[in-house]
Amino acid sequence: MAVDCIDFEKFRMAHDLLGSKVDYRVLDVDELAPATCGRFDIVLFLGVLYHLRHPLLSLERICQLTREMAAVESFVIDDGLEAGPIAMEFYETDDLGGQTVIGTAPPPPACWRSAVPPASCASSWARW
Repeated sequence: MAVDCIDFEKFRMAHDLLGSKVDYRVLDVDELAPATCGRFDIVLFLGVLYHLRHPLLSLERICQLTREMAAVESFVIDDGLEAGPIAMEFYETDDLGGQTVIGTAPPPPACWRSAVPPASCASSWARW
C-alpha cells in the first residue's frame, strides 16, 4: 500500500504504465488506522513528520499499523545544540525561512530520540 495526502498524478501514471498492483490511497495521517488500512510488517514514514501539527500522535498512528519495524525519516536541525534544551517550534505561516509550511521547525536529533521510544509499539530503529 502507498499513501499520500495528495493525489500524485505521476505516481498514478507510473502505476498504470508498469501494471503495478500497489493499492494507492489518498489519506491524511489522521485517517490511518488498522481497521481501514490493515497492519504491515514494515512501514516507511519518510519526510512527513516535521510537516505535522501533532507529530507524536502521528508516530503512535504509524506504530498501530506496524507489526515489525517502522522506518521514520525526518529532516533535523544539526547545529551543535545537542547540549541545549530539546524543543520544537510550530509554524502556520511562511515564518520558517520564507517557506509556506504548516508544521514544526525541524528539531535537533535529541528531540526525536526522546520522542520515538515512548511512541513505539513495535521494534524501532532510529538513525540520526
